Amino acid sequence: MVFHDRDLDLANANIDKGGIVRCLIKNKGWGMASFNYLEDLVTKVDQATQCSQVGSVPEPIELAQVEPVEQVSTVDWKTC
Repeated sequence: MVFHDRDLDLANANIDKGGIVRCLIKNKGWGMASFNYLEDLVTKVDQATQCSQVGSVPEPIELAQVEPVEQVSTVDWKTC
């Protein structure tokens, strides 16, 4: 959105399909890579995997058992 003072000059909508890939390798550590296009996902998973293999940890890393969280944010322009 582009405003000039209080006037709306331009409004566009787009859907971004990017995110962050995190990888945990047992007895090694975490790797992370971000991506902006779904076409890059496989490459970024490989990159996160390579990063996670660089170091080592003295104690095993255990993840907590939790439910997945999904959040969708929207704006009601009528109330803005």
